[in-house]
Amino acid sequence: MFTLMGIEFKKFIRNKKFLVGLAFLIAIFILMFFLIVCVRPKRVGVKNTIDKMQKYVNELEEKGNQEKDKEAVAVSSAYDKLLKEGKEFLEVEKMKADPNIPWRKKVERDIKSSQDNLKRNSELHPDAEHSELSNIRLKKYYLDHNIPYDYDDKITAFNNFPDTIRIIGTFGLFIIVGVMASNVVSGENKPATIKLLLTKPIKRWKVILSKFIVAVVTVNLMILLLEFIYFILVGLIFGFGDASLPFLGEVKYRIVDAIRIKELRGAIVPEIGSGVLISQGSLIVKMLILQVLGVTSTIAFCFLMAVVIKNPNNSMILSLILIAFTHAIFNIKVNDYSMQRLSPATVLDRILAFLFPIYHNSIYVVSGGINRVLAVDFITFKFSVILLLVWIGVCYGITHVVFVKKDVVA
Repeated sequence: MFTLMGIEFKKFIRNKKFLVGLAFLIAIFILMFFLIVCVRPKRVGVKNTIDKMQKYVNELEEKGNQEKDKEAVAVSSAYDKLLKEGKEFLEVEKMKADPNIPWRKKVERDIKSSQDNLKRNSELHPDAEHSELSNIRLKKYYLDHNIPYDYDDKITAFNNFPDTIRIIGTFGLFIIVGVMASNVVSGENKPATIKLLLTKPIKRWKVILSKFIVAVVTVNLMILLLEFIYFILVGLIFGFGDASLPFLGEVKYRIVDAIRIKELRGAIVPEIGSGVLISQGSLIVKMLILQVLGVTSTIAFCFLMAVVIKNPNNSMILSLILIAFTHAIFNIKVNDYSMQRLSPATVLDRILAFLFPIYHNSIYVVSGGINRVLAVDFITFKFSVILLLVWIGVCYGITHVVFVKKDVVA
């Protein structure tokens, strides 16, 4: 068995489609590294927030003055309210950026600002109310554990890595894996390599199992190695940071009754105060677990398509179309509904919840945000792990049965 796996490994890493996929992954990591070094520092941090908020306040003042000139009292009053809130927010942000104010004072003021907002607005949208309560919980954690809070959002290896995993998934990790794995079985039918192999005294189940193990281990280790190298390089340049810093995950959502969607301005809203504080390290581990299971599910699915559809080109094209279509539909929904969703879940949303390609965005799973995107309330980290394991087991199980019983030599 190990000899067979060694042979399969050599064949796999020499496969042109594997090399093409590897080249794409390396290109993505190089692009991300360029962005993190040259672009991101200019777009994040409290100073950038102040600049954006100042522009917003200036625009409100200009529009408010225009409405006053038109003597539109009601509209002008609305602009005045927005302007007042904007200036209050801007004042808080400027306080955060002041290097002369101790970090504890900043955090305490930040907490008070959220508390005041909750008291001042008794009819806050559930999303806004949950956001303010979450901010209070997070900031109190920093105070209680005497951890200085970085309002400038400096880049470190640990706080950047979850975003790295998310971007790799969004850029089409499962599609690239599909390219690598789709040719492992069906690609050998055409030159009759596998037919020749099956005429030898080797049990068929060993042939398919060795191919599957080699593909799963090789692809996952390659991705993890690239991520590790990226993590080390970012750490050496910007610092590694603290893996114990908190992250609010597992936020629960509830589906709103159709008659109350207009009232609550959302078809699904967070359960106020829900969520669990986990460390950045735990967040990364959970995201990597989902990534490995997602990659393995993709390989198992491509193996299934390869043994069911004998023609290598047809099996690869169909596999990639199904994965890419699901991936694209979910990303469109993320773009449309990541902040707020006004329409109830459709049949497509409920189907998508059970398809493995949508789990490329693992931070949405760990945070609970995937429920908002699909307007469902049952997706958790545990659910996702079980679902992906089922995909792997079912796809490989069918592959095993079909491959062993199918008359490949004929």
